[in-house]
Amino acid sequence: MSTAPDVRRPLTRERIVRAALALIDESGLDALTMRRLGSVLGVEAMSLYKHVAGKDGILDGVREILIEDFAAALPDGPAGDWRDDLATFARAYRGVGLAHPEAFGLLARGPGRAYVAGSALAEAAIARLVDAGLDRATAIHAQRTIVRFVLGASLIEQAADDDAPAVPDEELRTLARERPLVGELMAAMGAPGTDDALFEFGLDVLLTGIAARLEA
Repeated sequence: MSTAPDVRRPLTRERIVRAALALIDESGLDALTMRRLGSVLGVEAMSLYKHVAGKDGILDGVREILIEDFAAALPDGPAGDWRDDLATFARAYRGVGLAHPEAFGLLARGPGRAYVAGSALAEAAIARLVDAGLDRATAIHAQRTIVRFVLGASLIEQAADDDAPAVPDEELRTLARERPLVGELMAAMGAPGTDDALFEFGLDVLLTGIAARLEA
């Protein structure tokens, strides 16, 4: 991201928030400070407070952008039965994590604020489950479980991308001899498309469990 300020553009909340997201995407959440963001925008940090309620207000704005990106990836209105709709919801949510891995954790760190930002989407998704036959409490649990699954899977995928010492081949071979099933598990972890396959498997298990609740 270029740090050369564009002094010709007026300072607005949207410009501040989008600059914050770009900074997080490039350098990580810990890099976001009012001073550094002001420097990126070519203003004093105190000037930002005329448009945002401090760093927490900026983070709320970043959450709003993530939710907007999520909403843009969804079809207008129900596209199929509840299971298809919820699967589409989960995949689109994961897509935001893939596009903004450094910022995506904000939706886990501030779940209440995330639900405020995405209240329209959450309301529609829960109502879809209620219409399918779940009672309200179960529909809410189902929705929260799907969201937590996507957040957890995405954040683990992100953590796995961090530089970590690899398990030496000799150690893997020894493990495979002593614990053959774990050996196969370890081999599968490095296979291409593992994250996608594991996500789809987990999502299918959750949706099947919700379907069993409906049948009961």
